[in-house]
Amino acid sequence: MLCSYCNQVFHSSAWNGPHHPNTASLTLAAHNGCYICQSILHDLTQNDSSPDGNWSYRIYNDAGYSQLIIDNESGKPQPHDTTPYCYTLLAVPSETLSFNPGPRMRDSSARLADTITAVEGWLKVCLREHACPRNLQPEYHPSQLLKISREGNVRLMILDKNRFKAPYAVLHCGLSDHAGKDWLLVVETLRSGARISDLPAALSEVFTLLQAVGINHIWLPQVCNLSVEQPYSPMKKEDMCLYSNAILTIALSIPGDAKHSVFNHSMASQNQMLPFQVTPISGVMGQIVIGSGKIDEPRNNSLSCTFIPWSYLPDTLHHNGNHSGGIQSRLATPRFLTIDSEAAEIFWECSCFNPASESLPAGIIPYLPSSLLTGPDRFPHRDTIVPSDAGWYTLLGFWYRILDEYTATVSASGERIGAREKLVGVEWLADEVARRMRSADDVSAQSKDDSEYLAGHFWGSMPLSLGWRVGDSVNDDDAEKDGCVPSWSWASIRGGKMHSPVAWGDETDQRCLAQRVEYSKGTEEDWIVQLTLRTFVVKTQFSSCDGNAMEVAGLKGDRYWVEVEWDPEVEDLEELWLAVIVEDSWLRQWSGLVLREAVGDKESFRRVGYFMLNTVQEENCMEEWKENFRMAAGGEMKAIILV
Repeated sequence: MLCSYCNQVFHSSAWNGPHHPNTASLTLAAHNGCYICQSILHDLTQNDSSPDGNWSYRIYNDAGYSQLIIDNESGKPQPHDTTPYCYTLLAVPSETLSFNPGPRMRDSSARLADTITAVEGWLKVCLREHACPRNLQPEYHPSQLLKISREGNVRLMILDKNRFKAPYAVLHCGLSDHAGKDWLLVVETLRSGARISDLPAALSEVFTLLQAVGINHIWLPQVCNLSVEQPYSPMKKEDMCLYSNAILTIALSIPGDAKHSVFNHSMASQNQMLPFQVTPISGVMGQIVIGSGKIDEPRNNSLSCTFIPWSYLPDTLHHNGNHSGGIQSRLATPRFLTIDSEAAEIFWECSCFNPASESLPAGIIPYLPSSLLTGPDRFPHRDTIVPSDAGWYTLLGFWYRILDEYTATVSASGERIGAREKLVGVEWLADEVARRMRSADDVSAQSKDDSEYLAGHFWGSMPLSLGWRVGDSVNDDDAEKDGCVPSWSWASIRGGKMHSPVAWGDETDQRCLAQRVEYSKGTEEDWIVQLTLRTFVVKTQFSSCDGNAMEVAGLKGDRYWVEVEWDPEVEDLEELWLAVIVEDSWLRQWSGLVLREAVGDKESFRRVGYFMLNTVQEENCMEEWKENFRMAAGGEMKAIILV
């Protein structure tokens, strides 16, 4: 519901005007259930501020997106370094916005009983109908688990792995910075044994949920084996086995105190506001939505808009993505349940479903202008610049976020995560991250030859639709440079784009033709990685009349030409090959890597540049250009080894 002050904004003929006369009025509206006032009150509480004074609203339409901003005018002089409080919502035409259709609950008044019923149904369907591992008798168990008895008692048990075969769940709790001392007491209580009813409300409810769906054994990292002081230590191989053998992984967000209930929110509770819809809208707001050209004239005066709180935007892409110990564990577990108590959102996903832990599968970026992604007014709370000299730990953090966001992008087009199928090189990078996370050795001792490769990979191969880019050096003390990277790495040439900037959920005219065959090393001591690709390979030569013009056998004449961006310090350009990576149907273009034979090894090639093979844009040639290109490559794909 909306209070009278908020409701009038969506029907006003003015661009700005009065809102609540004072904070007391706003607080009363929040307790009565107003969506906007509840969210403002929550935001004020989170920032430990309670400004007095009157409130006003203003509506903006800038660069194709619309905002509603609610300001507080305290009447008190503001310090020079303080910005007056304002609350911002983004307006999106409802018919252009796709919410996640996956299994989920978005209800601020959701009860524990409702959640038990939903999760029980999701779990039964998955075990009965999906190809996910059942894990009813897992092959691996940790050495310790929490056990829930029929009487509702919880105790820590030491396992005999040879005899114990019961299913278990993994529980990760995302805690606020204020939960330290209280959480230590909870950990000691669980280790000593306790009744479910005596535990803090958040844990009591989740334990009750698990028991109700038939799962009586739980691995909680802070209690089982791991140090209390360092609950999120680097993952080891055993931990990865633990996730892949679990019947269910739960990520529980506890932003405040574990004593607070995860469910049973009252209308007066101060929760982060979810996106909400207003129907109908009129006045200035309606004119903006129609005028933006995003929708046609409203039919039957029922124009509808969805309003997304600006504070919600940073969390629209897997807001609980790291609460289960990182992206590796997220991908390892067959089933994943996310409970965000603050936002009152509950999501279910499994390896046979699209990633569901978000309300907006494609995020909010499609509704923002490009200036908010790369310009000085870049999308707030979302740093999308990877420093060119970032060290291993910095890049590892970026990798989690980028893969998380890429996963969300893929889900928008109805596919399960398929990074290894979409981007040449991503699989190797993912394997390297997993190997380092599983390794018990000191990460810093292994990182000196990786940071530049990783930065270059981010630079050249991530979809531009995610808004990521590599920025200037930040003199990261953790980074170590020796210039040693594979020639096929995107770091070997700054800014060379190997893949299309795929639109969010839209069809694209570009597709990757190259198929990854394998990654390998000559010996275990070799750090240089060989990449074997299967793709079309074209031999080239330079024109006799113009020493700088490159010709392709079988494609001579003015209809075809090759553009090349050479890598630095390239010599000996007599014998060259073009390895195709991308085919662009709209531009009628092949693009990819310029190669030459590796010195002393005629079986492998090194990259020396980046090419674009073009043909004229004529209506009558249609698909003929593709056939001509393929014939020039011998009509079939070949396997080539890149070093």
